[in-house]
Amino acid sequence: MHDNTKKRRTLRFIFWLGLFLIETSLVTGFWVVPNSNAGYDTHPALQLEIDEVMREHPGLRIAAIALLGFFILANVGLMIEIWRAFKNLQANE
Repeated sequence: MHDNTKKRRTLRFIFWLGLFLIETSLVTGFWVVPNSNAGYDTHPALQLEIDEVMREHPGLRIAAIALLGFFILANVGLMIEIWRAFKNLQANE
């Protein structure tokens, strides 16, 4: 019985780690790709202006990374709560 519990915990850890990696890649993809998209220019010097502001205020870069990290962790927390509720729903049926 103990071995089965250990396997379940390991599989859950791998599952949540995979979800965390997917979530991180999605957030990074939607944040990095639009900033590096050369398909159209809404403003010719937008990237230069963003870089200049980031150099003048390094705390903004740290705050942006912290905010993205918070959203990732909050989303993983929501997924965990939904998973637990779904699992409890199945157990009660």
